[in-house]
Amino acid sequence: MAIYAIGDVHGCYGSLKRLLERIHFNPQQDRLLFVGDLINRGPDSLDVVRFVQDLGERAVVLMGNHEAWIIGALCGNTLPFFQDYLQTLKGSKELDTMFDWWRGLPFIHQEPELGITMVHAGLHPHWSMATCLERAEALHQLFMNPSRLTQLMQSFPDRLIEEDPGTEDPVRQAQFDLALFTRIRLCTAQGALLWPRNRSGLSPYQAPKGGNIYQPWYQQRRWVPGEHVIYGHWAAAGLTLHAHCTGLDAGCVYGGRLSALRLDHPQRPLVQIPCPESVRP
Repeated sequence: MAIYAIGDVHGCYGSLKRLLERIHFNPQQDRLLFVGDLINRGPDSLDVVRFVQDLGERAVVLMGNHEAWIIGALCGNTLPFFQDYLQTLKGSKELDTMFDWWRGLPFIHQEPELGITMVHAGLHPHWSMATCLERAEALHQLFMNPSRLTQLMQSFPDRLIEEDPGTEDPVRQAQFDLALFTRIRLCTAQGALLWPRNRSGLSPYQAPKGGNIYQPWYQQRRWVPGEHVIYGHWAAAGLTLHAHCTGLDAGCVYGGRLSALRLDHPQRPLVQIPCPESVRP
């Protein structure tokens, strides 16, 4: 049996199939752990979802921001921020059944025997792993409650929350946690997160050069020995390999590469395949 972590697929079904052929994936024995963003931007989102669903327990999929924002649109939030994510799947007769599948996706997944934690975008720089797991599970339970999920998404602010609002407003806290787990890239040493449109003149997509108070979340995080986090989401940063974390989004949908990292091998070999450009970055 082999266990692979797979980077952001973004509807690139052909690339996914070629990658699985390259690693000799056996659906009867092997497992695939996807970092999220199976859908959108690429040409074949529905085929990707159908394929992964058919794998059943042989696959784990993390909640990505593309899945989360489509859920928001289907919950009735009409902000362009949400509706834009729905465009490539709008009109599909399978949206209702996929909605139920998407909202059941976890925000964090762990493989304790391998010493691995997976999340789509990243972790809060100040939270312990125990706190991250607790907040992720609370958010997952909220997503499984239709009325609470609708309340969360329909009241979602146009601008993402930059700092942990605390426990006094549970809805606002859940909105912060959702953005954090699925979208974090840059933050300050004090834990303030950088979002698009919130700070003029600063890009949340490219890592800034030295001297900027905003730096990648993994550089600001207080790491504990033995922690290793695998994440996706940051296509502009490409494949990133660090002592405590590995970023697998190498821009497949933008003509980059799709990545598979074997987790159960002591050397954790990485396999990447080149992908045709589906959209411009």
